[in-house]
Amino acid sequence: MKKVFLITGLVLLLLVILVFVMEPFFFPKPNRQVYKNCDLVQIGMTYDEVIKIMGKPASERQEDNTVKLLYLAGGIQTEAGIGFEFKDGSLITKNCGVENST
Repeated sequence: MKKVFLITGLVLLLLVILVFVMEPFFFPKPNRQVYKNCDLVQIGMTYDEVIKIMGKPASERQEDNTVKLLYLAGGIQTEAGIGFEFKDGSLITKNCGVENST
């Protein structure tokens, strides 16, 4: 009976260790550089200037003469999102999202 409890305990301990080792792969941390780059972007910049600072967007939508870009932080979409809106090639709104420290 003691052997069964000992083996069960060891198996559970190995599972807990495995979960802690694998956790970063399943729950990626936000890429803080995306937030820093977003702070460098200013209203009035051109589309090309923003792409040069931020890099390739995760999503790009075009509606008439408006372009919307969405960026992800570390492979996950932030709660508020990191996005930019251009009208006639000039940045009119930016949203740098909310960085969570967790």
